[in-house]
Amino acid sequence: MQCCWLPSHKSRNMLDAEIEAVGSDIALLCQDLRKAVEQITEAETRVSGVEDSVGILQEKINKLEAVTKELTLRAEDTEGRARCNNLRFVGFLKGCEGQLVDTFLAKWLCSATNQPDVLPLIRDGQGTLVVDPLELAHRFEMFFRATYARQELLPHASKKK
Repeated sequence: MQCCWLPSHKSRNMLDAEIEAVGSDIALLCQDLRKAVEQITEAETRVSGVEDSVGILQEKINKLEAVTKELTLRAEDTEGRARCNNLRFVGFLKGCEGQLVDTFLAKWLCSATNQPDVLPLIRDGQGTLVVDPLELAHRFEMFFRATYARQELLPHASKKK
């Protein structure tokens, strides 16, 4: 009598074929696994490089923000100082000076000095005189001298250096 647990020749060939198919599947899986490991390693390398770059870029951003803040403060300070040095015209309609402020003021001063009562009196909120008309004329004269110095003398002075 034959044992039922011994494989027959056909069943052994089928088992060998199955084992060979499983072995080739395992080989393909191993190959795919190696590719995945290579891709993961490459991705980790890239991520590491990006993390290093982020630290450097963050430092640069902080420096640039500090410089921007300092330059903004300087610009605001310069604007404030320039605003303090501006002449204030009281009693004139807005825009009546046109494009050439110095020409307008020269003509106005010539006509105003011939008629002293036309000079605007600068008064505070209670109606008291704050600036004497002669003081106002003196301020205009100083303004014209400064304008002349900026326009005529400074360009020549820079050429001499």
